[in-house]
Formats: sequence, C-alpha cells, structure tokens
Amino acid sequence: MSQTIEITDEDIDYSEKILLPKGKVFDDERRDFIRNLSTIDRDGSVNLNNSYK
Repeated sequence: MSQTIEITDEDIDYSEKILLPKGKVFDDERRDFIRNLSTIDRDGSVNLNNSYK
C-alpha cells in the first residue's frame, strides 16, 4: 500500500528558516518542485543550490 505525503506551505516555510540564509526564501518554481516528490532523483537526492532568492 502506497502512502501519500503532502508538503504544505508551512513545511516549506519551516525548511526555509533552517536551511537558507536569514531573509532568503524559495521562489515559486522551487516551491512547486519541492511539493512534487516525483522530481526526486532515484538516489533520493535533490539539488537545491542557488534555488532561492
């Protein structure tokens, strides 16, 4: 049985606070990418370099 995981705006907001420099946020395109778990590489990694504004 597969399990559905929903990533909310609040989840992304929290991630920004702990992962990004103070005052930086993910742009809309990156937020959409983060919400879509099918975009994760087969090894489970995600490249987020230079993906914030």
